[in-house]
Amino acid sequence: MADLFLGFDSGTTNTKAFLYDDRLVLKAAAARPTGLKFPRPGWAEQPADDWFLALARSLRGLKTRLGTIGLAGSSQGGTFVPLDRNGRPLRPAVTWLDNRAPDIAAELNRRFGAGRFYRKTGWRLYGGSPLTLCRWLQQEEPEVWRHTRRLAFVADYLNYRLTGEFFLDPTSAAMTNLFNIRTGRWDPELLDLAGLKSSMLPEVIPADACGGRLTAAAARQLGLSAGTPVFAGGHDQYCAALGAGAAAAGTALVSCGTAWVILITTRRPVYDPARRLAPGPHLLPGRFGLMGAASNGGILYDWFSRNLKQTRPAEGETPSPVLVLPNFIRGRGGLLNLGLADGPAEILRAVMETLGLQIREYLDLAAPRLGGDRVRKLVAIGGPVRQTSLPRLLADITGLEVTVPEISEAAGRGAARLALAGLSGRHPESRFKLAGRRFRPHPGRTEAYVKKYELYRRLKRQLEKEGENDG
Repeated sequence: MADLFLGFDSGTTNTKAFLYDDRLVLKAAAARPTGLKFPRPGWAEQPADDWFLALARSLRGLKTRLGTIGLAGSSQGGTFVPLDRNGRPLRPAVTWLDNRAPDIAAELNRRFGAGRFYRKTGWRLYGGSPLTLCRWLQQEEPEVWRHTRRLAFVADYLNYRLTGEFFLDPTSAAMTNLFNIRTGRWDPELLDLAGLKSSMLPEVIPADACGGRLTAAAARQLGLSAGTPVFAGGHDQYCAALGAGAAAAGTALVSCGTAWVILITTRRPVYDPARRLAPGPHLLPGRFGLMGAASNGGILYDWFSRNLKQTRPAEGETPSPVLVLPNFIRGRGGLLNLGLADGPAEILRAVMETLGLQIREYLDLAAPRLGGDRVRKLVAIGGPVRQTSLPRLLADITGLEVTVPEISEAAGRGAARLALAGLSGRHPESRFKLAGRRFRPHPGRTEAYVKKYELYRRLKRQLEKEGENDG
């Protein structure tokens, strides 16, 4: 019987499980939904126990689990739950989509300087940051806080349910606003501001390190063998970069899902003075990431698609005359230059172009600081890239070659690579056969998109300035 490696992906709305052999050939896959609730405006929560239940149900949905000798997970970042002394959740988990405490974040940024938090953690402090929400819990739910003995994130909570030990890797720790990416440790000053002790947080270990072994109770629930080694795994976007072959310096992952994310791999930490790009440690030693998210991302595309009742964008050799400004959640979105001849397909194409223009904007923002790690190639993943119009658009808009790997799921594959590396001693980036389609930019179309890009940036700045004046 061949050895199998399990990679799972615990996302915001779904949990997926994948079994691979030692050549990273996919053998089985299954997925189950994870609940997400919005009990009040600005709140986004989910039961922490759902993370493990969805994982167990996903595993039971696999055609085979026999021969699994190691597992690792990828997970959403920043979502957390307070636990009592017995490791039980005291309330629903607060997800990374939450923004219930903007006033607390604003006060901390005013007192200490927004740049201070960014330089330590790589992230802006906002109303849904774990640090901010710890202070919110102390003010608004003091009984919960009084009984809190540990703060658990998705990665270490799942690892605890699997092994009885709390551990995660640096990419997951770096999503918490509590981890100092310069020192590679939980930051004492930030912990003090959050009212935490380091003993209340998980151990941080390398992504391909074994943090524990499957307990007998967990093994029964998952249908696996007790004692199976469990590796730390990593944050979902970083695991996706590893799984899609986009973890080399000079390569950027473009992940087209609920959020559209660009993750640039570098050989040194790169900070953005505008604090729009988030630096952090990578899964691989000596590598770092620089991450940005397109405004509204796939949510914007899905909203237009659903309301226009249009699933495919218009094809064309020139940019759409329609321009979409993307900040709809802030009430600052716009649909411009729309003519009577432009139907739903043309509007949907304009939405897709705008998401591509945001990727170009992040590339331009990062370029002066990348030095020898300047981006030379994009790797695109996610459902929308299956439409050949999207990778072609990305190539034309950015002027870079775009590769679309022929894999069903990148994050789970990246997690499985970490389990395989941990057990075999092979480097996580060891070469495995990975087919894919390449899309090269067309010089004429790239030049046409330069003009649209300049218009987009000018109008976007104007709209943002008017918003600041209104505020």
